[in-house]
Amino acid sequence: MAHSFNVDIHCHPSAKPFMTGGLSGKKKDIFAGYKFVPEAKLLNKLKKVVERYSEVLQRTQSHFDALYKGGVRVAFASITPIEKGFHVMNQRRANILTDFLRDIATRKGTEYLISPKVHNALTGYDVDNLLHTQDDLNDYYEQGLLPEYEYLLSMKDQSRQVGQIRYTIRFPKNYKSLQTYLQDPENLCILLTIEGAHALLKAPTNLDVKRNQLNPHSQDENRLDIEMVKLMEERVEEMKNKWDIAPLFISLNHHFWNGLGGHCLSLNRVVLKLVSQQEGLNSGLTVNGETLIKNLLSRRLGAPILLDIKHMSARCRSEFYDYISTERELRNQQYPIICSHTGLTSKYATLRSMFAIDEEMEQADPDHFLFESSINLSAEDVEKIVDSKGLIGIQLDEKRIAGKETFKRLAKKYASQMWLLEVKIIWANILQAIRFANRPEAWEVMCIGSDYDGIINHLEQYPTSADMQTLRKDMRDFLNKPDDIVEMDFVMRKEEIVRLMFGMTADEICEKVFCSNAMRLKTKFLIRRGVAAIGQYLLQPNRMNF
Repeated sequence: MAHSFNVDIHCHPSAKPFMTGGLSGKKKDIFAGYKFVPEAKLLNKLKKVVERYSEVLQRTQSHFDALYKGGVRVAFASITPIEKGFHVMNQRRANILTDFLRDIATRKGTEYLISPKVHNALTGYDVDNLLHTQDDLNDYYEQGLLPEYEYLLSMKDQSRQVGQIRYTIRFPKNYKSLQTYLQDPENLCILLTIEGAHALLKAPTNLDVKRNQLNPHSQDENRLDIEMVKLMEERVEEMKNKWDIAPLFISLNHHFWNGLGGHCLSLNRVVLKLVSQQEGLNSGLTVNGETLIKNLLSRRLGAPILLDIKHMSARCRSEFYDYISTERELRNQQYPIICSHTGLTSKYATLRSMFAIDEEMEQADPDHFLFESSINLSAEDVEKIVDSKGLIGIQLDEKRIAGKETFKRLAKKYASQMWLLEVKIIWANILQAIRFANRPEAWEVMCIGSDYDGIINHLEQYPTSADMQTLRKDMRDFLNKPDDIVEMDFVMRKEEIVRLMFGMTADEICEKVFCSNAMRLKTKFLIRRGVAAIGQYLLQPNRMNF
């Protein structure tokens, strides 16, 4: 029988409301959520156009009411400071159209800074908050991460009435308290994660970002930065031992270079006309990144914080896998590898085959049903995650789980059943992972990492967390009577779908994907300590060493 609740391992409920109200003003509602209105009059009038071309929904998606209405009882809330790279204009030579976009997007009185009003129209963050991050933020940890962490935790034990039901926000400190809270259907449990290890660092200046936009940083991979390493160690120790709720996992990268390792191309072509991801793009793991990984995973500073490989370049992921399997302090342990929100490729068996993928290659071939990009997982990634007994969160982001032309080309065919097309795309990504691994154990790592409120291109039929229960039903219905998924260049016949189910029912599989895999991630590493679930290990009281 299916679980009565869902789990989302990656969403951003605090992002938009935290970035409202200026530095001391009243924040917007994290419970009920809200639609946001661009502060610039012209962009407000062009709201539909902005939504269309930015591919961003101008309202909150994972506010607490939406999570609760969607049957999400456990949400992994990801916090992250906005990166300086979003504030600096792309310096690459451009065409007339791009020059026009840059002219209207440039902040008045500056030559290379992007107007906060443009960011406001895309993100819903207040202009005053954006001005602060653009002009005054010089330490991501002190001025960005800690304030959002404190804001999110200020919701502890607050209650909300939805119709006839009242629910309460809980922050479990250990596995026992998580299990206790889940016995009451009126509790919504929030666990903590961090997206981007830039959050532990000082912030670069806007001028430094501008100067280094085209720097590949290939010479920096083996250059130790003593000051950076010391600062990261202090902050990792503080998170592990002094935070009330420590993060379960953290990703090494986000959208821009941070000195720790190369990132993937992650922004759409319209946004890339304004900002540049070229600095450090697709480079490898640095010695500074290796040191941070060791500090996060090692018990020397406290209980481990796991690594999320999302946003690592293919080369960086390859070097990360090698590092954790050979480094003296880590090699004899088995750490669950997390990819919190992602799609699958169908064309790439190895990470090495992805090394050469760049922006031009991604845009040159629009004929793929899935998104064949190095930001998504190869067969090699899937094998590593399955072997580690980790997690793969499938992202509910159209631009990550479907090819660039997929919806446009199939819109007419599925005009009266768009839900079916979206469900087929989600299952195609999940089943591709199972196909890569070709073993029933692969079903133990699959789950949902929606990335709601992460500035995503939402699925039309399932735009917010409130739709999670409907999505679960629709996915179960499809798997109860599987049909061919044969679209564009992707071929998976219903006979293969049945084979890849390995004798499990649709209910059993959906329970794994929507709940039990995230709740019961068993590993040899945890079992050796007499622990039966990831929550029981990662949520030790006060995160004390043991």
